[in-house]
Amino acid sequence: MSGSTKDKFTDPRSIATVQRMLDALATRHMTAKELVIALYMSKSNVVRYIRHLRNEPRQIRICGYQPGGGRAAPIYGCGDRKDAKRPGKASPKLKYARARKAVT
Repeated sequence: MSGSTKDKFTDPRSIATVQRMLDALATRHMTAKELVIALYMSKSNVVRYIRHLRNEPRQIRICGYQPGGGRAAPIYGCGDRKDAKRPGKASPKLKYARARKAVT
């Protein structure tokens, strides 16, 4: 697929998809999973477009992280500012406290 127009996101359909993604992120910040639902796209395509939009010229950034079961999910938003810092690993004590809170 190297060298095809699909890789360069220059065909009209890709340009429209890029604009839809930028419009969705201008409305509110979202994780990749939320973008899959909002744009009716596969996760692999959403990740591919995110990777494209995070490269030069940078159009989206990581605004924060949503804690989850394992790794925290990046939350994306429009803009070219510096990405938010990735949170450190949760200590066993914090994991236990979160699990305990979820049960009660």
